[in-house]
Amino acid sequence: MKNNSLSKNKVLLPVGILIGALLGGVAGVLLAPASGKENRKKLKEITLKLKAELEKRLGEAKEITEESYTKMVNTIVDEYSKKEPIIKEQAGKLKEALKGRFKLSSKED
Repeated sequence: MKNNSLSKNKVLLPVGILIGALLGGVAGVLLAPASGKENRKKLKEITLKLKAELEKRLGEAKEITEESYTKMVNTIVDEYSKKEPIIKEQAGKLKEALKGRFKLSSKED
C-alpha cells in the first residue's frame, strides 16, 4: 500500500509543477501589454479550459519529461488556436512562456 502511495506522489508532484507552469505562462501572456480588456477577459476564460485539458493529459501521463511536456504544450495550444482566434494570435508567446516555465521548475527541483 505504501509503494502505491509513493508512486502516486511521484506522479502528482510533476503534475502540480506543470500545472503551475501552465498558469504562470498564461499569466505572462495576460499581463503582457494587451490589445484590450476584452482580450484579457477572453484569455482568462480560455486559460481555465487549457488548465483543465492539461490536468487531464498530465494525469494520464506515466512519465513527464521536457520532451513530453513540450509535445503536450504544442498540441494543446495548437488545438485551442484552431478554436479561438485570440489564442492563435498569442500562440507563439504562450508556447515559449510555457516551455520556459518547465525549464524553471526543473531547476527548482
